[in-house]
Amino acid sequence: MKISTCRRKFGNRTFCSALLAITLSLVFFAGPSMAVINIDLGGEKPLVLSGFISQQVAYRFDNKDAYDTKSDLQQAIFQALIEADYCPSYNVRIFGSALFNVDWAYDLNSDSGEWNQKGFSESRDDLYFLDEAEDIIKELHITWTPGNWNIRLGKQILSWGEMDGMRITDQINPLDSRRGFTDVKFETTILPIWMAKAEYYVPMETSWLWDLGLEFFFNPNLYFQTDLGLDYGNDKGGIWAPGHLLDFGDGFYAHLGSSVENIEKRSGWDGTEWGIRLKGNFSNSLITLIYFNGISNSPMPLADYAASDAAFLADMDFSAWDGLPTYHIYYNGEYHRQKYVGATLTRDLDQLYLSSLGGYSPVLRVEVAYFFDNVYSDFDELTLVETDELLWGIGCDWKVDIPFLNPMSGINISPQFFHRKIFDYPERGLSWYSKEDNYKVDVYIETQYLRSKLAPFIYWTRDLTTEDDFYMLGFNYTYDDSWSFGIGYVGVETVKDSLAGTGYGMETFKNKDHAYFTVTYQF
Repeated sequence: MKISTCRRKFGNRTFCSALLAITLSLVFFAGPSMAVINIDLGGEKPLVLSGFISQQVAYRFDNKDAYDTKSDLQQAIFQALIEADYCPSYNVRIFGSALFNVDWAYDLNSDSGEWNQKGFSESRDDLYFLDEAEDIIKELHITWTPGNWNIRLGKQILSWGEMDGMRITDQINPLDSRRGFTDVKFETTILPIWMAKAEYYVPMETSWLWDLGLEFFFNPNLYFQTDLGLDYGNDKGGIWAPGHLLDFGDGFYAHLGSSVENIEKRSGWDGTEWGIRLKGNFSNSLITLIYFNGISNSPMPLADYAASDAAFLADMDFSAWDGLPTYHIYYNGEYHRQKYVGATLTRDLDQLYLSSLGGYSPVLRVEVAYFFDNVYSDFDELTLVETDELLWGIGCDWKVDIPFLNPMSGINISPQFFHRKIFDYPERGLSWYSKEDNYKVDVYIETQYLRSKLAPFIYWTRDLTTEDDFYMLGFNYTYDDSWSFGIGYVGVETVKDSLAGTGYGMETFKNKDHAYFTVTYQF
């Protein structure tokens, strides 16, 4: 559930347009073969400008009748990222990046009856051009490396996890999923935050321990950044708004519209975060031990159904598409403190080295976190529940040779398994998880052809608890050092086919299947 917050905007789009024009000019003058742009400023190293420009188009072939999707063109996301990297001295580095994110589908579909009648056009102010300051200015930090220290100040990304697809110990930076599951570049969905990070490498080495380091971060809450998730309602969430019909009984249904939220943000010292991580290579195993004391990136609000009913009856809004009314739920809540201890382990499994499979050793990845006093809402979203939680996952990365599939290159296979254990699970259930024990598996398979230019892939994940499936398949083609192309298909399969289901798992995304095409220019 995404809860919107007040965020700073540039007063007008002149500044945004100027930066975008600079980015496009750099690409134009760079030429087709130049990978980066170097500018000598008299420092230890020149200023390096790099980045990418990407255009993605998403298209759906069927199910025009579904209210929470659109047939034909759905998205046309344009992204331009520019990065500046400068070293004025041998142990000082300054880095910054800016991102421009536009969905041309709001222009291309402006005359579409289906688009307008389903209410997608009403989300234009939120999702057309992400022109807020925190959206455009991505990373901006300075790094100082005196001796065995690595100190970084500014807006940055700090990753403390090893698993893919589910964040276990990697809870520091929020995520931006407003564009859905197939955002053009995954790295642009991680939201940098303003913080200080210090890392010290212990100058010691033994036969069983080396690369020992201690890392500490502190978030002073200069700006309270949270997850930017998928909004309910086509009028806010756009094409990726979760599809859900509310069943009021006697055959009366209503669309779930955008929520009306009163969420208290943490200010000052009350919103600060800190964490510490010990890491080292213990007998050929990279191990980390983590303690985190921060704020949950998403709130856990409670519904005010009395206010929701009153607003619904006072101003009943009927869909121009199918004539059903839209029900907006009022929420009140706050962001709760989050504490956990965790650990990760990464190790090459040399015991499974098999020359018959190409001579590659698989890499084992394990991650675990124990959360203290996590806060959830009950099934009806009327009461808060405080409970401990254990979340762990295990994965493996293995490159194997299968000559009849690919005689020239190995095939990368990465399966994962996750388990979420919620202690003292309430009898009434929770709004987010349907059971005390929740399980999930996924696998990513990729290989390369044509001298590594063509890379087909398959990603599949299954929620073993709700028995829902999500998959992506396609291929990426690298034409040269600058140009690349991608084409693929995203599918969702759910067990629940009823109009008004529980909302667990992938059920609310069962109409989000689509094909996509992406072209990217890197400079």
